[in-house]
Amino acid sequence: MRIHDVRVVPSTGAVGLYRPPQGPLQLQVPIGMEGVPAGAALAVLYKSFVVFKRTRRAAARLAALDGVETEHGSGLPLATGDFAFFDAFALDALFDRADPTRVLALRERRARRQASSSEGLHRQLHLAVFDTEGTPYVERPVGVRNEAHYAADDLVGLYCFVAYDFYERFLEVDIVYPWGRFAAEGVALAAEFRHRHLFADATLYDADVAACARTRQALQDVLRAIDRKTRFRTTDYRALYDALDRYLNGGVHAQGEAGLIWGVNNFWAVWESACLAYAATAGEADVVTCDFEHLPPELFDAAREQEWLQQRERFFARNEIKRRPDLVVATTHDMRIVDFKYYAELAALRPQSTAQDLSKLERDFINIELYGLLLQNTLLKTAEPRANAIALEIWIPGIDHRRISPSRQPRWDPPLTIVTQRAVDVLQAYSALYRARPTSVVH
Repeated sequence: MRIHDVRVVPSTGAVGLYRPPQGPLQLQVPIGMEGVPAGAALAVLYKSFVVFKRTRRAAARLAALDGVETEHGSGLPLATGDFAFFDAFALDALFDRADPTRVLALRERRARRQASSSEGLHRQLHLAVFDTEGTPYVERPVGVRNEAHYAADDLVGLYCFVAYDFYERFLEVDIVYPWGRFAAEGVALAAEFRHRHLFADATLYDADVAACARTRQALQDVLRAIDRKTRFRTTDYRALYDALDRYLNGGVHAQGEAGLIWGVNNFWAVWESACLAYAATAGEADVVTCDFEHLPPELFDAAREQEWLQQRERFFARNEIKRRPDLVVATTHDMRIVDFKYYAELAALRPQSTAQDLSKLERDFINIELYGLLLQNTLLKTAEPRANAIALEIWIPGIDHRRISPSRQPRWDPPLTIVTQRAVDVLQAYSALYRARPTSVVH
């Protein structure tokens, strides 16, 4: 992946690195991020995808009718179904799912086999410890020692350099976050590898295109030399080598194939999760209920989840249907229902089709209307003053923030507002959760 050659284009569907039939790679970015440089956009997207994969998303939910509660299936598949992740560059294998203990275990090891014999003990007496009766004790048995060397030190050093470069130079994240107590050893191995094989300021992510190209070529040469010289190739060695090969050679398994090679084929679920985290952590109002399965787990706990479930049942479970609005917030004076949608634009006019089957856009307007009426109905039964102070909002991505209300008569009741949120702000806040810990609970 040569980040300097990537062309940025907006996308209403798939988001990530796309290989066109001809020409350089394209970075398909979310609506509203088309003005962000490729490197910065890719860093935000990588961290956002990692955060999203922590959520309790499910394939059945992602493919279900929007706004209706259904039974869940198993976890989200990586390469099949209506929603999928693609990763020809092995970024997940190298930087998200990699276990530093297993990587460091690939370093040179010596297997010793020694015959337990007293022959030659007299030549070790100067190393022995004697007890009061004059009996010698040596540290290890004396005898012939056979050694087997597993020479993968350079592969581990190459990985440590690539990982340090990716975290520190590209993501601008301290390597202590992903590597923990193994960070010091990893940094030392990266520095040693750089000293032996590269130049002082070598990096794959720099403004100097020629310098980055030299670094990439040097790393590719070292990787090939390592594989030629390594005699013992374990499963862990082969997995790490293949991942590094894909990373340094731009997704070799996808060469010549047009299509998405890294990213998600439908971005709407990530956008909805990012909006939910953005709204829920704003602190403007109390969260009454939300679609918490798309909320990063570090933002809520089990007690809060049970409270949200009870409120969802109270307000929106009617007539054999369990509905699940994206977000409902409340203050002492009013309540607001927010629905998150991934549309390039949304006119402040309710679509009215004469076709037998409703379009998705029509269903979206019907859903939020039902949410408002159900909430209002429940509040009126208890003479709650906020029953007449309910607002509806639909959030969509864009470059600039703006609010538009429908003007067609009869007017919306509860009132509806189309809110365009700055996609850059929402996704940057979401990607910041990449380094979050489960301590900041939404109230």
